[in-house]
Amino acid sequence: VNQFKKDRLNEAPYFIFIGALNPRKNLQRIFPAFDRLDSDHKLLVVGEKMHWDLEIEAAFDKMERKDQVIFSGRLEKQMLNLLLAGADGLIFPSLFEGFGIPIIEAFNAGTAVITSDITSMPEIAEDAALLVNPQNTNSIYNAIHSLAHDVELRENLVQKGYAQAKKFSWDASAEKLWNIMLKTIES
Repeated sequence: VNQFKKDRLNEAPYFIFIGALNPRKNLQRIFPAFDRLDSDHKLLVVGEKMHWDLEIEAAFDKMERKDQVIFSGRLEKQMLNLLLAGADGLIFPSLFEGFGIPIIEAFNAGTAVITSDITSMPEIAEDAALLVNPQNTNSIYNAIHSLAHDVELRENLVQKGYAQAKKFSWDASAEKLWNIMLKTIES
């Protein structure tokens, strides 16, 4: 995965969004935030247009940098992992998530994360991601701009992300479950 990052250095840098293309995923604010970016970054949008509504459509239509947005549709796991590993950041300012699996996947791929400061996402990300107000386009833009222009910040988040991902491994989950079972038996 890290070799893939090194191999793509000569290509245009990009951010990645992963998820169903519906209003809850907040593309209606991601598009205008990304559109303000003053770099040659592209935005790779991975997911199906499940509930692509008029608000998302209008946000996309208003973009001046539409040609910098690439819609891939749904991808096979191996290709998704490679593309995630090659991104400068995951943009995931969802309005609601029960867990936020793409955050952990990005941590494991060595990719910096931008996510929401609400619902489960701050608990999953802790200080390993840039937390934004998902209702505020400026907040999202500021985080995207920071990741686009601050290599040291990206690397710092990547290192924190690797450590944070370990908290959500299958081994860690099994250990927690085992401890709960032991506690129940002892009661």
